[in-house]
Amino acid sequence: FVSLVISFQLGENSSGGSKHDFFVTKIYIDTFKIDFSLGLEMFKAKGELHLPFFYILIANLNKIFGDTLVKYFYLIISSTIPLILYSALKKKFSQANIDHLFLLSLLVFLSPYFRSSAVWLTTDNLALLFFLLSINSFLKFEKSKDNFLINAFFCFSFLILASYVRYYYSVFFVFYFMMMQSKLNLKQNFYVILFNLICSVPFLFYLKFILKDSNTSDALHFVGFDFIFNTLVFASLFFFYFIPFLINRHGFEKIIEILNQKKKHIVIFILIVVLLFQFYEIPNILFGGGIFYKISKLFNLNIFLIFSLFGFLFLYFFNDNIFRNNLIFLSLIFGFPITTLFQKYYDPLIFIMILTLIDSKF
Repeated sequence: FVSLVISFQLGENSSGGSKHDFFVTKIYIDTFKIDFSLGLEMFKAKGELHLPFFYILIANLNKIFGDTLVKYFYLIISSTIPLILYSALKKKFSQANIDHLFLLSLLVFLSPYFRSSAVWLTTDNLALLFFLLSINSFLKFEKSKDNFLINAFFCFSFLILASYVRYYYSVFFVFYFMMMQSKLNLKQNFYVILFNLICSVPFLFYLKFILKDSNTSDALHFVGFDFIFNTLVFASLFFFYFIPFLINRHGFEKIIEILNQKKKHIVIFILIVVLLFQFYEIPNILFGGGIFYKISKLFNLNIFLIFSLFGFLFLYFFNDNIFRNNLIFLSLIFGFPITTLFQKYYDPLIFIMILTLIDSKF
């Protein structure tokens, strides 16, 4: 937490974009602070597709406590994310050394996106906080022998809060609902669906308001879905965040063992990449794409496919190819139907997913 305070004093912007995002969205906070209706009208006029609830919350807190105090309070709120991750890890790995789990949870403090969001008061950390609380409740649901419905309500409540801050977390409703079917009966499922429908009503009213007579053309050019490119970006970033699990003796030995066992599968993956080389042109975009895409732009965009290939191999080999894991990966890919896919959407989210929801013997 002290490191976040120091970063706040220095104005750390290691993610590159958080400072810009803060000043772009500050106009919404300032407007909501003056007049609620005026703030909503500004959202509509600018064709803003993000939800306004975070900015409404911060505007009202600023009116009560002042801007500086709210910023420090957000540092405190952000610093609880590793703590909640630690709680989730203790549920997932109940037999593990808790000191090791504690150190793993502290790695979140190394994320430039986490740090920059804490310093510049962006929506990312609050949404991640609520999503981690939903993961915590889901793991409690899985481990418990009773109170299934209560734990399910807590899980979906936190997921809904995360979705109201950043909408893309809503795709995990499908994952949670599917995984809960083994413990929920028909009546309990009805209550869960009804609860989620009721909680979505404010969003539906807002959606109707923002689309009625509004100019969304400026924002809609960000909406689009190049399935191949988004999948390649996700695979390359999965490889990036999986590297720490490989650079040790056990990880290296496991790689050699699996490569020897599944040579045919590797040949198939290589053939797919060769086909992509021939028939798919990697988009040359100015922003986004992740670290390996940026490296590839410096030399040759086609080498980006090599990094993605490694990502696909590790996705396939180290995650047991089970329904649960595949559903998570599909959620992470389809959760971002946008033309510009930034690394911040997956950092530290992929790291957290690998340690909590993904089920792997490795």
